[in-house]
Amino acid sequence: METGEDEKFVEHPFSFSGGTSILEEIDKAYKHKDVYVRIGVARRLPEIVEEIQLKAARDHILPIIDALVCDDSPEVRETMMEQALSLCAVFASLGSQGLEIVSDYLLGAVISRLSDRHEKTKQLAIQSLSSLCGLIERKTVVANTIPTIEKLANNKSNPKIRAAAIHLLNELAFLLEKDLTLSFSLPLLKALATDPSYVVRCAVPGNLSKMCQVLGEKDAAKLVLPVFTFLANDQIWTVRRAVARGLVAMSDAVDQESRKQLVPVFLDLAEDKIRWVRNEARYESGSFIATFSRKEVVAVILHYYASTASDNPEEDVCVDPELPFKFAFNFPAVLLTTGADGWSTLSAAYEKLALHPNWEVRSSFSHSMHHVAEIVGPEITKTALLPIVKEYCNDLDEVKSGILEEFAQLLRKLDGPTLLSNEWILNFIVDLGFQQSRMYWRFREMIALQISDFASMYPKDIVLNYLVPLGKILLTDKVAVVRRTMSNEAGRFIRVLKSIFGNADQYTDFCASMARATGKETTTAPAGWHCRTTFAIMCPEIFKYLSREKWASQFQPELINLLNDKVVNIRYNAGKSLLAVNKTLKDPAISQLVFNKLKSERDRDIQALLKQQHSQLTPRKP
Repeated sequence: METGEDEKFVEHPFSFSGGTSILEEIDKAYKHKDVYVRIGVARRLPEIVEEIQLKAARDHILPIIDALVCDDSPEVRETMMEQALSLCAVFASLGSQGLEIVSDYLLGAVISRLSDRHEKTKQLAIQSLSSLCGLIERKTVVANTIPTIEKLANNKSNPKIRAAAIHLLNELAFLLEKDLTLSFSLPLLKALATDPSYVVRCAVPGNLSKMCQVLGEKDAAKLVLPVFTFLANDQIWTVRRAVARGLVAMSDAVDQESRKQLVPVFLDLAEDKIRWVRNEARYESGSFIATFSRKEVVAVILHYYASTASDNPEEDVCVDPELPFKFAFNFPAVLLTTGADGWSTLSAAYEKLALHPNWEVRSSFSHSMHHVAEIVGPEITKTALLPIVKEYCNDLDEVKSGILEEFAQLLRKLDGPTLLSNEWILNFIVDLGFQQSRMYWRFREMIALQISDFASMYPKDIVLNYLVPLGKILLTDKVAVVRRTMSNEAGRFIRVLKSIFGNADQYTDFCASMARATGKETTTAPAGWHCRTTFAIMCPEIFKYLSREKWASQFQPELINLLNDKVVNIRYNAGKSLLAVNKTLKDPAISQLVFNKLKSERDRDIQALLKQQHSQLTPRKP
């Protein structure tokens, strides 16, 4: 079945003919050869049950549910599990007899899909089963579920079915709770961990996390960890690889002291005679390191993590193309665990993989560069990271965006002379900010968000000649999101300029002039009404950083003039901003002015604004 095809049957999966009852029609439809019609029936079952009497639902609908739950089509079975909880809720609302149907019939229908060969159907059944405890007693759900799990676990003919039992033990751990996990799940788990089939044993290491959460760290370490370490010595390499894959989850599940028991397990797996086991262990090494805070333990594992960058054939590691990406993804967490002291061990691998030919690896490194700089400090940032940053600034957009997103935070790790001597940094910011292609508006938005931080790092002449003009151009950007972002940042930018120059006239004068912008949109500039709108929107933010005199002489008159603008959206924003500012000024004349100017407006937003501000707009009686 192709994705989306069933949508045409969502509203009307089958039609009703005159004089024919809904039950007669559905009796035909659920047997229809077209799978989409049967899906439509499944989706409407809760609605149909609500429309008919309980007896009719019991006599006619239950056989239909039974047939659709066991339908040959996995999509029909999946839809039935999607509707299972709604069906149960509808029946439960019909009183005690309806609840009996839920307990005696529908619960069994859901349980029957716990071992469905269609993964989505099985997961939906598990979710529905856990939710059913809100409708019927937990002990009823559990009493009906346990025999099913036991039946699956004792299936001698198919090891995949026994493996499915292990999956259910984990997924239903919160339903079973701690008492049954101890008395039922753990004994069964231990038995299955020694199953003759490696397929069953492979299922154990990856299905322990929820049981461990239910048990708690101490009991998980005492009762589950021995099962896990036992399987680490399994004769079948696929089982050992499954242990390597589950290493991080197991480490997270136990207490710090018990976690140390996993270090020898990791070391054995990392030196396993089978390449795929070694690869898996080293693949998980970064995440495994991140579960500790003991540096003496981390040091033992660290060189295995660094070896993922090796291209030495004897190391036999990089046969898995995912290893470099995993290294990059985990690097900030690993470095945070080791601290700057770990850089000496990791630097060679980092510098090599940072320029990996796969752009996804480079992108992962670029997005975490500011975190790495924060950990390693100014000197390493200057000598080791800055050359990589320069490469990334000329890389693909997906890599470049990672650097630019937190560029200001990264640059704060550089001293003034280093920042000035690397002229490419300023050129990178300015060039991206001034180019007006609609394709790169996200880059300009990132610059607008950080322009105040950039200004605080550079000397006066650079701020005046480069960053102030950049701030102006971003306010008049052709893309609305960029203009809005810069207008929100304008107040902070003005505050920084005042701290540098003593005033921000060179910027605020330009802001005020935007209120008088006219003209049509061109390839290099937006239409004048865009500029007037931006001015009206940003005035409350700018007001916070202006003297009352400058506001009264330069900004307030412009804002009042915009109450007469020919564009209704500008009139609305001008009125809204005047009222927002007046909450501080508390000038009743301004409130009355806004009311008089806008009271005849038919626009619903303006009328809603006036109504919302009624108490402020109405003059107080003397």
